[in-house]
Amino acid sequence: MFQIEAHKEDSKLFIVEGVISDLHFSIGKENLLQKVSSNYKAQSVVTGLGASLGDLYGQVAGAASLVMYDGDDTENFLCLFNDHVMCGTFGGASKLPVGKVVKAVVEKRDDLWVARAIMYESDGLLWITYPLGCKAERNANLKITWWGFWFQFLCMFIVGWAVAGFGTEKFWELMTISFFGMGLILLVMVLWNSSTMNALAHPATQIFSELGFANPESVNLNRYRYSTAHDELLLPGDAEANHSNIYSFGAAMKDGKLKFRT
Repeated sequence: MFQIEAHKEDSKLFIVEGVISDLHFSIGKENLLQKVSSNYKAQSVVTGLGASLGDLYGQVAGAASLVMYDGDDTENFLCLFNDHVMCGTFGGASKLPVGKVVKAVVEKRDDLWVARAIMYESDGLLWITYPLGCKAERNANLKITWWGFWFQFLCMFIVGWAVAGFGTEKFWELMTISFFGMGLILLVMVLWNSSTMNALAHPATQIFSELGFANPESVNLNRYRYSTAHDELLLPGDAEANHSNIYSFGAAMKDGKLKFRT
C-alpha cells in the first residue's frame, strides 16, 4: 500500500502514499507543540514505532517549530504518516482524513516530513496553501488589471465629462493623461504582483506536477474552495482557519477544468 514515487532529481519535493494517524492540530504553533508534548508525556510508546513518544517529540520539535506558522488564521498539525512524523500548516488541517489512504507531497527536514500538499482522492479533496499555478497566476493578474484599468478609465471619463464637457480640448487632454498614466501605473502593478505572487505560484506548480495534474502551470482551483463546493459539510462556528486551504479538485475534474496526465 505504501510507496514513494519517483520524482525529479532537482526537486526537494517527493510524493508518498500512506495513512494519517495520531493527528494533532491547533491554531498557533506554540499551542500545538505544548499539546503534543503533554500528550507524548502521558504515553510511553508510539504504536508501530516502538520508540518513546517523548524521544520522538524531542527529535522533531525544533524542526517543526521552524516550519510551522504562528498565526490565528490557519491550523498547524503534527501526525504520523506511515512510520514518519509529518507536520504542516493548512487552513483545514483539522479535517484531514485520519485512517484513510492519502497522497502527500512532502519535503524532508532532518527526521521530519513537512507536508506541502495532501490529496484525498476518494473524496476529491486537496489541502494546499496556494491554488494557482504560474500561468494561472499571471492570467488572473492580467484579468484583474484589465478590468481595473477600464473601470478607472470609465470613472475618469465621467469626471471629465462633468468637469470639462464632452468633446472639449480639456476633456481630451484629461482622457489622454488618464489613459497613459493609469496604464503605466497598472503595468507596474502587474509586474510587481507577478514577481511577488510567483513566490507562491512556482512551488504550487511543482506540487501540481508531483500530484500528476496535466498542465500544472495552468491549474486554478480558486473557484473550487471547500467552502463553496462543500458548504453543506461546514460545521457551525467553522472559521476560515478551519477550511481555507481545502480545495475540491474532484469538482474541477467534473467541470473539465482539471485532469491527470495520461
